[in-house]
Amino acid sequence: TAGAASAGIVNGGDGATITIGGGAISTTGDGSFGMLAYGNDGTVTISGGTISTTGASSFGVFSGGDESVLTMTGGAISTTGKGANGLEIQGGGNTAVISGGTISATGEDASAIFAFADDLETISLTIGTDARIVGNILGEGEGTIGLSLNGLGEGLLESDVIGLASLTKTESGRWTLNGDIIGGSDIVIEAGLLSINGQAGESLVQVASGATLGGTGTVGSTTVAAGGRLAAGNSIGTLTVAGTATFAAGSVLEVEVAAGEQSDLVAVAGVAQIDGGTVHVLRAQEVPETRERDLDGRYVILTAEDEVTGVFDAVTEEFAFLDASLAYDVSNVFLTLQFNGLDFSAFAGTPNQIAVANSLQDLGAGPTFDAVLGLNEDEVAGALDALSGEVHEAIHGVLIHDSQLLRNAITARLAAAAFDAETGGTGSMTGTGTQAEFGVQAEAEVWGPDTAWQLPPLDAAGASMWIDAGGSVVARAGDGNGASYDQSGGSLLVGGDMMVEDWHLGLVGGYGETSFAVDDRASSGDAESYHAGVYGGRQWGALALRTGLGYSRHRLDIERSVGFYGLDETLSSDYAARSLQAFGEVGYRLDMGEAVLEPFLGLSHVRLSSDGFTEEGGPSALTVAAQDHTVNYSTLGLRGEHDVMLQGMAVRAKGKIAWMHAFGDTTPQGVHNFAGGDAFTIASAPIASDIAVLEAGFDVRLNDTSTLGFSYSGQIGDGGSRHAVNGTFAVRF
Repeated sequence: TAGAASAGIVNGGDGATITIGGGAISTTGDGSFGMLAYGNDGTVTISGGTISTTGASSFGVFSGGDESVLTMTGGAISTTGKGANGLEIQGGGNTAVISGGTISATGEDASAIFAFADDLETISLTIGTDARIVGNILGEGEGTIGLSLNGLGEGLLESDVIGLASLTKTESGRWTLNGDIIGGSDIVIEAGLLSINGQAGESLVQVASGATLGGTGTVGSTTVAAGGRLAAGNSIGTLTVAGTATFAAGSVLEVEVAAGEQSDLVAVAGVAQIDGGTVHVLRAQEVPETRERDLDGRYVILTAEDEVTGVFDAVTEEFAFLDASLAYDVSNVFLTLQFNGLDFSAFAGTPNQIAVANSLQDLGAGPTFDAVLGLNEDEVAGALDALSGEVHEAIHGVLIHDSQLLRNAITARLAAAAFDAETGGTGSMTGTGTQAEFGVQAEAEVWGPDTAWQLPPLDAAGASMWIDAGGSVVARAGDGNGASYDQSGGSLLVGGDMMVEDWHLGLVGGYGETSFAVDDRASSGDAESYHAGVYGGRQWGALALRTGLGYSRHRLDIERSVGFYGLDETLSSDYAARSLQAFGEVGYRLDMGEAVLEPFLGLSHVRLSSDGFTEEGGPSALTVAAQDHTVNYSTLGLRGEHDVMLQGMAVRAKGKIAWMHAFGDTTPQGVHNFAGGDAFTIASAPIASDIAVLEAGFDVRLNDTSTLGFSYSGQIGDGGSRHAVNGTFAVRF
């Protein structure tokens, strides 16, 4: 509607009910009403929709009469204009409960909520934490107007509260008042937190048991009852009391501290009367931008322009390595935090944590030491793990375990050659990264070892080339000291070989990438690896010998985050490592009619060497010494193959089952030290010592000289698993 004094909804009957759950009401004109309800004992319920008015002295909703109730759980009321009011309430005994929705007012002298009570009349306003009030809350008249802030969440009033008799905070929610409280409203905090950041110096404040007063504003004389709490600031800050501050026996003064002797402060303009109670010390919620870390020092936590009378009964804190004490003079209360001399290792539970704790304590005062000094008891162990640099040992385990990629491809190739020697073809036995070259008689459907694979045998002038490409994912569980880690990667190997008298000799080279993460240590990295190898094999009837040497050069790029209270650093390192391996295998072929089985036993020796380096990125950076790790593997297993014709194509199905056992330096360890500190030893989760290996795959003959193969390999061991897929291609010249 439009026009002066126009109204969207009008209801003046006693006991009338108006309910709005949706839709829109809009009026324009000076003195207009979105809703006008002026009967006694009326009920207005708003759960949705919008009500908007524009014009001087306009009203979004006007609720008059006596003993009326307005309830708002949703929707929006808005008004724009000089002297406009979003919600206006008049009449004795009226109640407005605003638990949700939005009420807003824009314009000179406009109010989001306006209440008027004549002499002896009372009006009760309640606002919940889910409601949003944009604009002042204004009370006028000789009657009594009270405001209650309730709810279980977090509420915010940005504007002023003017002319109300009282303000009461109820329920367990948290309310923040950024505007001023004008007119001397008495403030009673019955429950939850009320943070006053504006000016409320005319208001007397009572803090009841279980309730908390906070903020950085100004309040009038304040009394904290037994069980009540005064927590100045919003984190570090000063609350001013424009009068007397009284702490009853059993009350709590909560103080947050930060490095550089920064702390909460209660500044009292009159007398600070302390009848007992406790000072409870907390670390600041936010770390100062200066990044100072030392919390030990002397803090001023309460001042009184007149005097401080009495003392607190006790001081408590939650620090692992700092003790608190109080001191007094005529106008101040001082808090002192000092190192209690307790060993950092008192809260360490693993060998890694103990090693870091002892080294750090010997190092003494400095950024990292000071950061640990300010931790709570339940934070110490995690901080020590974060400082350990354990990822540098975990990657060694990753590289040692990945060494099998090269030797498995080589032994698979040699197994294929061993079968060639018996069949006159260039077939394949199975293995991770299997290759195959074979020919079959078109009229046959199933082959035994004496009838299949009739390609001419390799001679001294013949040669073959093969390609193996694959990818894998690995999960390794922690052991209570070292954390679990995950890795994934891929590799490409290219090899060539030929017969030299009775030996099958070859060369191989390749490239691989691995990404890994130690999530519990906020660490991750990448490894690039370049591989080279030589290999050879020989057959004596059904008995086969396969052997090889492999060399890999690795480039490691690692990043880790050290993050706990007082320390937030990202450390990086870039260094090289090398691995050398020697391996051999013996197998014995068993002809089983339409299939071939081969029991085999393999041994391998892997040595990994890494360069020393120093991390970059902050005071907690580590220097890591050059390391050598040696691990041996034995593998006992059984291969099997079976040849069939499928849709006119020659296909070889293959599989392997084996037990792989690791021994030697199966728990990677490294020597670390902080700048200027003593060396300490860190270990990662161990390499799995016993692993079950299962493989399955197939090769398909493409033509007389080339084959294509695919395979899956699964490994399950004590605390870990590996899953890999491979594709292979081989061609004979």
